[in-house]
Amino acid sequence: MFSKSYLVAGLFLAASSLALASTSIGTASARGDMRIDGYAVNGNATLFDGTAVQTAQSTATLRLQKGTQIRLGTDSQGTLFHDHMILQQGKTELSTSEKYQVDASTFHVTAMDANTRGVVTITDLGTIQVAALAGSFKVTDQSGQVLATVNHGTSQTFSSGAGAGSQDQIGTNAGLKGATIVLIGGVAGIALVETGIYHSTKSTASR
Repeated sequence: MFSKSYLVAGLFLAASSLALASTSIGTASARGDMRIDGYAVNGNATLFDGTAVQTAQSTATLRLQKGTQIRLGTDSQGTLFHDHMILQQGKTELSTSEKYQVDASTFHVTAMDANTRGVVTITDLGTIQVAALAGSFKVTDQSGQVLATVNHGTSQTFSSGAGAGSQDQIGTNAGLKGATIVLIGGVAGIALVETGIYHSTKSTASR
């Protein structure tokens, strides 16, 4: 009787996990090609927990339940879940009204306020850049230790083993499009993916 109870409980958990995995969490769309779980897709696709999305020359818009929207930049890759995203390459712009989390390298970036919007980037140098355009983000390491809070209008750079770097102030100018981050002499420029907004940042770190 005891073993049968365990068997029933095990079957129930397995069925629940299968149902969760097969439930749609949102949709993906792109103006060009994107890859969904390794398969080339043009146009729209359905997202499930654990769906991998990869872009090349086009950006992808990922609309999740409860109003969370993620714009995956060009040459970027991430794995989607209903409550978090694992960014494996490139950059992503997150707009959310709940505590959605982006995992990048060894860092966890969590939206802390309602209507939070920001950009998380894995640079060619392997560092992580977090820019808060609205609301604020909490950044923690793998152990859950809080490294920094990135507030509205600022950005910070993080590297494994070194924690947070300099904090930058973000200014806004309309009219330019693109998706790139350039660091020259402590001055950075962040352009959001297809939003028509250019954000220039200037380092406030001491020299």
